[in-house]
Amino acid sequence: VNPFFQMVTADGCPEDKHELRGRTHTFLQDVAKERCDVVAVVTHKGFLRELERGPLGRTDAAEFDNCELRVYDVVIPSEGGDPVGKLRYCRRT
Repeated sequence: VNPFFQMVTADGCPEDKHELRGRTHTFLQDVAKERCDVVAVVTHKGFLRELERGPLGRTDAAEFDNCELRVYDVVIPSEGGDPVGKLRYCRRT
């Protein structure tokens, strides 16, 4: 099982917001290792919410609507600093 898609802890309990936010940090670290120019993330709104409000620093980000599209430019410093995300596009259906 891929740990990015786990929504329960190792002991079978539901994942809380703190654990979910930790997964978003791990996700960005793994993306940085891949040296990709473009990454598409298709997931549930809870993961996207914690990604935006956590590592991307958009604490006031609105909840995602169903089928909403948001495009970010994200810079992940190679020296281990905080990622910087700039919202480039948002479309709600």
